[in-house]
Amino acid sequence: MGVWGIGITSNDTFKDIYHDFYELYNSFDDIDSICNKLKIKYESVINDEDEANDYFFALAKAKWECGLLDKNLLHKIKTIVDSGSEVARWKRLGASKSDLINREQSLFVFYSKLFTHNIKLNKPKKVKLIHSIFHKGDCISIDLKNGKFGAAMALTEEINSKYGLNAIMLIDYYSSCKPDKTIFSNGFCFMSDIFGKTEPLILICQARAIKKSIYNFVYLWNHNIKIDIDKKRDKLPYGHWDHLGKLIIESLEGSVTSKLSISDFINS
Repeated sequence: MGVWGIGITSNDTFKDIYHDFYELYNSFDDIDSICNKLKIKYESVINDEDEANDYFFALAKAKWECGLLDKNLLHKIKTIVDSGSEVARWKRLGASKSDLINREQSLFVFYSKLFTHNIKLNKPKKVKLIHSIFHKGDCISIDLKNGKFGAAMALTEEINSKYGLNAIMLIDYYSSCKPDKTIFSNGFCFMSDIFGKTEPLILICQARAIKKSIYNFVYLWNHNIKIDIDKKRDKLPYGHWDHLGKLIIESLEGSVTSKLSISDFINS
């Protein structure tokens, strides 16, 4: 569990559950269906004494925001508060005395709020479906804003999806010249070992996020590719478009020494 503060919402477990609740809620699932799906998905969290409370906190907050908080869940939160299990959990995980005091105060504020009337209920929001920025096989020039260019290739695309995801593979290229076709036909993949083993660096990027990128990603042309990366997409890391540019700049000498030609990879 990643924790970055003493607030009730300041940890990864809470954020994941809270996010998934609204994913289902905005898909117009009924509340019973939402709770059942979350219960199944987070069964291991519920059964883990070091994470279970975060599950119930996230569910309670989301339900309260939507006017759907039920007596059973409220009673569960009351039990956690009255038993002192939350403070005991933090103490067991090594929290300082001051953190224990602040966490207890945060818990009390959170619990008290659950008894208040929420006048601004969150209603399900219809999701606007979008396309990914690039098509599968698109070759991309990356203007790094320092007089240099990088290169990348889109390995997947989505049509009418919630996030418009692209799997973007970096090319081992850093030059004052824009990449040409020879780079994509005869060049090499940008290799990385930061994810446990040496392999082409591929990030899943969201369409909407490209508007906030400090670098320019420009379509050059489309290259026919055979590789089907969709089967491996669940194992690929997500990242911002800017992360691609920063990786190139931070690796001025190229990527790790292992080489894999783009042609061999995309036609595998």
